[in-house]
Amino acid sequence: SISNHSIKNSVQRTKMVRVVTPARRLAAAALLLLPAPSRALRIAVFGGSGFIGRRVCRVLSEAGCQVVSVSRSGRPPPYYAGAEWADAVEWVGDADLVAAGAAESLVQAVGPVDAAVSCVGNCRPVSDEWPYAPIGLGWDDRALRIENGAANENAVEIAGACR
Repeated sequence: SISNHSIKNSVQRTKMVRVVTPARRLAAAALLLLPAPSRALRIAVFGGSGFIGRRVCRVLSEAGCQVVSVSRSGRPPPYYAGAEWADAVEWVGDADLVAAGAAESLVQAVGPVDAAVSCVGNCRPVSDEWPYAPIGLGWDDRALRIENGAANENAVEIAGACR
């Protein structure tokens, strides 16, 4: 495990950080691609309340970044409500990244950012009632293409417009 102090130091020096979890790797990568800041970095995390995204938000927030989480719910998972890092994150909700006209409203809601991380993804089966759903068979290819492809493409465009 790596301490938050190490991540903060690596942000200032922009050197590689040894990280353990995928969320820490993603967060560290976002931080290391940027020059050493004279102020706190403002980073948008698309899918920030999801399984990986909430961990990326936590790591970035604890490293001293200003974090904007963009998600459908617009709030941290209930078990993180009240956590110091969750209170420091700006939560933007109703973020349907594939809806027509969503980009313009999200650019305004997110505001200017120094970097963005996309943790958007879908790994749901066709239907919970489908007999093979528990073992991962029966994916909805259309939903996977939209939520893993188009949503991420739109997140990149929105992040670019927020720069």
